[in-house]
Amino acid sequence: MKIRLTDIIDLDVLVCTDNDLETREKMDLRTQKDREIYLQMPSTDLSEKDLIWSWYDIRKKQYEQEADKNGRPPLPGAFFSSAYRWMIYAMGILGICSGFSLAGTFLVYHGNRPVNITVFFVLFVMLPLIFTIASILLGGIRFSKRKEQRREPGRSFSHTVLNTVMFNLLPKIMKKTGLAPSGKPVEWMEDAAWNTRMKTDTYHPLFFWPFFILTSVCAAGFSLGSLGVTFFRVLVSDMAFGWQSTLITSSETVYGIVSAIALPWRFFMSEAVAFPGMAQIEGSRLVLKEGISVLATRDLVSWWPFLCMGILVYALIPRIITIFWAVQAQQKAIRQFEFLQPEYRQLILRMTSPLLDIETPEKLSDPLTETDVKLRQPENSTVRPDHATPPGMILASDRVYSAGGLETVKETLGRRYGVVTDRILFLNLNAPDVEEQCSQLDFSGVDPVVLVQEAWQPPIRGLLHSISELKKQMPAKVSLWILLTDDAGGDDLSINRENGYVSVWQRAVQTLDNPMIIVKRMMEP
Repeated sequence: MKIRLTDIIDLDVLVCTDNDLETREKMDLRTQKDREIYLQMPSTDLSEKDLIWSWYDIRKKQYEQEADKNGRPPLPGAFFSSAYRWMIYAMGILGICSGFSLAGTFLVYHGNRPVNITVFFVLFVMLPLIFTIASILLGGIRFSKRKEQRREPGRSFSHTVLNTVMFNLLPKIMKKTGLAPSGKPVEWMEDAAWNTRMKTDTYHPLFFWPFFILTSVCAAGFSLGSLGVTFFRVLVSDMAFGWQSTLITSSETVYGIVSAIALPWRFFMSEAVAFPGMAQIEGSRLVLKEGISVLATRDLVSWWPFLCMGILVYALIPRIITIFWAVQAQQKAIRQFEFLQPEYRQLILRMTSPLLDIETPEKLSDPLTETDVKLRQPENSTVRPDHATPPGMILASDRVYSAGGLETVKETLGRRYGVVTDRILFLNLNAPDVEEQCSQLDFSGVDPVVLVQEAWQPPIRGLLHSISELKKQMPAKVSLWILLTDDAGGDDLSINRENGYVSVWQRAVQTLDNPMIIVKRMMEP
């Protein structure tokens, strides 16, 4: 299947929706559903990326069927595609109107003041060309930048604009105007910014190009509008163009510059039309003390083909080429999208691990029985892992958690999250030497690193800083889990999803702006 940006948005929403479960029974059913999807795949040789996209294709069809039956809202990718298409139309119209208006105002001819072709050429040909070259250089840097050269996490301008417009501004406008698609509420769209976790470190390569295309469409519309109004003015009114300069006094110099500029189109147009000749350039030079009464009309109107072709060749066509190039660059960025986030790793693990599987009950809400469970091995599908699945590591404070409590945590990670841990190390994030402790840890060959933390302890700035320092010491592709538990002094460390501390930690960790740091909660083993 051809992967689009909307597919990545919908994939992330589906994965997050499936992970947002409250009870153990629902988590078991999720594991069973993912396993069933895996067994439906016909291919026998799948990479991890192909495995995820095959899961998405089947899971999306299931969601759409459920939406038709239960009246659930559509996935946000469809809204994003529609809204982005209308934004392209709006930016194109805005560019055309601004170009038409500005060039039309500049081309007003009063009879005694011809249009200065030097100023016109600079404004409507040279400046658009300079901006096009600058955008190509910027896009080229982004296009050729290697993954290991990407900057540290942080929001970019293009990322912030698209996030604000697509996921905050438009849904609020639709809610107030009643323009929600199919009459459905749009609260789900306001939550999409959270679900897609539009962090620059992960999504900036994807959302840079849509913003780049929008600005290029507006610039192309500007050049198209200025070209249209120039031709229209020449067609319906009497126009006069002239040049004047204090520094350049030789018509031969102007002729050389003009003939060089007209080189791209002089081969398929006659020289008399492609650009003014020597006599016409001399005849359109403005001298203040003489006025324009001594100038011939044929010389004053000889510039308009040159100006129109200049806008077309140097302003409009390069922008159109840039748009097509940006579309291809966006496809490259989408193809290079890496599924390193912890949620994707869990999804692959649920599908491919030869664990106990659950037969599908007739009704998903029915309680599970012992007869529903049996051992199932994959029959016709295998996975070709891109990276071997390493064991996890547990970090906890020995002053807080007992050895028995950490064994319970280890068992829960294996049974509920499919993470096998072979190392338990001790780390006190509140210690003054926390940075030195983190630097001495060995994270080679582990993924994920699970930091066990009491949920009641508030995520103050100092604690979040220690977590950030811990992540900096880890390899970039290794995820950090913050596993929230109940009071370590109790017998039961599990906490409910409705626990208010969970949402507090989630919001605080979100401010770290790193998708490789996620919050999990301790569940019953």
